[in-house]
Amino acid sequence: MGYLSAGDLLAAAVGETVDFEMAGLGTVRLRSLTVLEYASLLRDASDPIVTNMKTVALGMVEPALSLEELMGLRAGMVSSLVPLAERIAELSALSSKVELANFPGGG
Repeated sequence: MGYLSAGDLLAAAVGETVDFEMAGLGTVRLRSLTVLEYASLLRDASDPIVTNMKTVALGMVEPALSLEELMGLRAGMVSSLVPLAERIAELSALSSKVELANFPGGG
């Protein structure tokens, strides 16, 4: 039996992707966060809205959107990102709520 390569181990650590249906909009693909990404979120968690936007920017694979693109959404669209942030948190084995109580339309 052979040993895992570093690449195999790192690929497994990132986890699989899952499809997530956004009601009335369509399907997106999500992944879990890495430890480094999660640590970055914790370090900069002073604003719950930005924290959740960063969660979606990091964890949404398709379509891939930058934080700047997400911050450009109109205010009414922001609440539709709450389920995405919640699902990414669940995939990352975090609480199902990532500081969502203060997120517009969330928690």
